[in-house]
Amino acid sequence: MLEQLMALMFTVACMKIYDKTVLVIGGGPSALDLSNIISKSAKHVTLSHHAVGISNSIFLKNVATKPDVKELDEYGAHFVDGSYENFDTIFYCTGYKYAFPFLSVTTGIYVEDNYVQMLYKQCINIRNPTMAIIGLPFYVCAAQMMDLQARFVLSYFYGSNKLPSTQEMLENTVETMNKRWQAGYKKRQAHMLGENQMHYFTELANEAKIENIKPVMAKLHIESTNCFNENLLHFREDIFRLVDSETFLKLN
Repeated sequence: MLEQLMALMFTVACMKIYDKTVLVIGGGPSALDLSNIISKSAKHVTLSHHAVGISNSIFLKNVATKPDVKELDEYGAHFVDGSYENFDTIFYCTGYKYAFPFLSVTTGIYVEDNYVQMLYKQCINIRNPTMAIIGLPFYVCAAQMMDLQARFVLSYFYGSNKLPSTQEMLENTVETMNKRWQAGYKKRQAHMLGENQMHYFTELANEAKIENIKPVMAKLHIESTNCFNENLLHFREDIFRLVDSETFLKLN
């Protein structure tokens, strides 16, 4: 269903930008993929980003890259390198901003530079532990992670496990996040897991005494991400076969 929705969104986007000059702002997977897809309909696409290691070789011929936008006006964009270009359409692919305007401040949930606080194991509300937020961590195998988080939370809600005290949950969360800050993560990256996702999954599964996600899923997610970055034009042609809970094979 999600893939069908994404395909529909891309189709609508391509219809709206036919034979137009387009600016895409962002350096993440959505920005890179979108730039190539809409370039098949657009006259020209410019991708503005400050990401490191993005090669022009992964784009179709009518996609060009530029540094950050300094200023937008009615007709186009001024870039930090001093250049200027006209654009008909602009796509912002700058990531998601977590916000919970429907929650009262009394819930104890607040967001600081996209870091949602205070949550035990990135999902249970420490101040009001009958509330949980599922799906915050990113750069993960998302569907499997959300299933694991839901089972983790329900093990406490249904009484098969007992939560630590409020103080213990606070101390554990502060300790965990301090390790991330010391490793160089910024607050806006608080929920970014990537290659650390299996450690997080195992932590949830062990604590709640529930079945873990198979390691092969996290490995496959990391491999498919590498394929995307290295072979943007053809990564959808990759075929994988699961061998067992630890191993997969790439068939092409």
